[in-house]
Amino acid sequence: RQVLAAALFAPRKRIIVNSLNSLVHLDVLLLLLLRSDVVLYLHETAWMVEGFRKTHPRKAGLLRRVLRRNPLLCVSQQMADYYRSQHQARRVQVVYECVPDRQPVLLEPGPAHIVMAGSLSTRKGVALYNELAWVASQQGLPWRFHWIGGPPGDEHFDYRPEVTWWGWHDNPLEIIRQARVFLLASRDDPQPLAALEALRAGVPVVCFAGTGTAELVAGMEGCGVFRDYKAAAALVALKKALEAEPSPDALREKAQSVSSIEAFSKRLEAALHG
Repeated sequence: RQVLAAALFAPRKRIIVNSLNSLVHLDVLLLLLLRSDVVLYLHETAWMVEGFRKTHPRKAGLLRRVLRRNPLLCVSQQMADYYRSQHQARRVQVVYECVPDRQPVLLEPGPAHIVMAGSLSTRKGVALYNELAWVASQQGLPWRFHWIGGPPGDEHFDYRPEVTWWGWHDNPLEIIRQARVFLLASRDDPQPLAALEALRAGVPVVCFAGTGTAELVAGMEGCGVFRDYKAAAALVALKKALEAEPSPDALREKAQSVSSIEAFSKRLEAALHG
């Protein structure tokens, strides 16, 4: 339906098909055949084109017409020369590629930043985190809540404005390092890596008693464990943690004793051969 709608109603020169891989889908290839103004943005030269021909011989026959007729965008002059000389392409432009400028994420100095990292799901505690952020805001507490992770999948949540929703990040530790507390909102979590990474960064962890993380942080200065899975109980644990003066070195040492490669290797060896 989407392809048909695009073929019938999209303005001219406003559809770009990205990569030869998209043409594995016959409807996308037909869109290019139906409209000579649809642009094909290519990242592949002879090696990949030959592979496509061997894997999809019938589609490769249709592709030859597209390459001769439709506008092509290429990522190098070498590519453009290849399509002109080997596939009789006549409408070729070199646009190269782009790499985003990745500026470091810097959290606002001053407020206590509370961070959670995990998929946006009920199991990871989005609802609890939302409610906790709202309650803290209503009490006028100078805290900032952040959630790193996504996507939400089929579940629906009321993403409250009191939380900064960062979405997927390749390097969540960049933000976690700046947190005053890592709040593990999960109701059920055996031993989430994000909590271990927070400890290894010297960031205290507050979590629910039903998680495996609780056995690591219980009793540690600056950390906290709440036994009732409700926002009110989490708020009490969070307040107590923020009032403490944790030792980052002690937190790192605890994490190292559990999660370092050396410690894990020793425990695994003992388990297999003990």
